[in-house]
Amino acid sequence: MSEKERREHPRILVDEKVTFSTNHPINDGYTYNLSPNGLSLLSDVALPVDASICINIHLTKYDSENMLVDEVVTVEGKVVWVTEHPNQQAKMGIKFNRPNAELLKYYMKNSAEL
Repeated sequence: MSEKERREHPRILVDEKVTFSTNHPINDGYTYNLSPNGLSLLSDVALPVDASICINIHLTKYDSENMLVDEVVTVEGKVVWVTEHPNQQAKMGIKFNRPNAELLKYYMKNSAEL
């Protein structure tokens, strides 16, 4: 069974700013893709596989007055894989410890637009 077949939800491509670390988010990066259960992120800093991670995701959304706002959603999870190549940002796969209602709404809205 392929990795894609094992996934409960398809990934959607997203490019949102994140800050992260093993306890207090201090490293910068960007999301690559997102599902209700996890995400991939790109960063100059790679954490080891199995590391606990705390991530602040800066979701860019429109408010009720149609103004762009930055809503920060904090999630905790675990690094499940890391890919590193010379002269490129590291890519990490993160599995969330538990679902997040705000991220689920964001996912549903953006997956409906595909």
